[in-house]
Amino acid sequence: MVTHWLPMVAAVAAALLAAVVLWPLRQQGRRSFVLGVVALGVAGACLYLLVGNPRAAQVQPAPSVATLRDGVEALQQALQRDPQRADGWALLGRSQAELGNAAAAADAFNRAAALAPDEPGVLVEAAQARAQADPGKQFDDTALAWLQRARTLSPDAERASWLLGIALRQRGRNAEAADLWSTLLPRLEPGAAQALQAQIAIAREAAGQPSDTPAAAPGSRRG
Repeated sequence: MVTHWLPMVAAVAAALLAAVVLWPLRQQGRRSFVLGVVALGVAGACLYLLVGNPRAAQVQPAPSVATLRDGVEALQQALQRDPQRADGWALLGRSQAELGNAAAAADAFNRAAALAPDEPGVLVEAAQARAQADPGKQFDDTALAWLQRARTLSPDAERASWLLGIALRQRGRNAEAADLWSTLLPRLEPGAAQALQAQIAIAREAAGQPSDTPAAAPGSRRG
């Protein structure tokens, strides 16, 4: 049985190496650079699926991980030469997270968020990485602010709303979390909506509200 993570490692490794190889394209615009990196990343995954030997990879997975580490090192060197690339720092953060380096991932995303404060996706990833690096998995004030800004910039961002709800619950703001999560229900598949509804009911119970309390109007607050 082919493991699912091996093509992913191949894709990330290819994308990292592509980021280094295609780094000169940044001069021609972000779109060309990002499209090139993504295309080669997908190609790496496809190449693995077409010609890879799953059994050999399962017996000796180290080369794939080593390739990923080499790609991370190369990307770090490229960012030292050109540290103003938010997309490069975000890619580094994702790669460090893939390697299990939570603190390094958080540091990279901190740089990305500072360089791209108006990119909702970067802010959400940065907030999540920051929480993952925290010993208690807590969203601190910086992470909370990033999530709030991400949702302001993109009100329909489901991931931002879900994580912001968690951050609010961690602070005991259960009614606000329940109201926020309720806005996601119409956009979810039935199974996901049912699971979220259970979390909403728990949050409302913690807030001392009936589980079927309707969501507050946008912008309103409960005391």
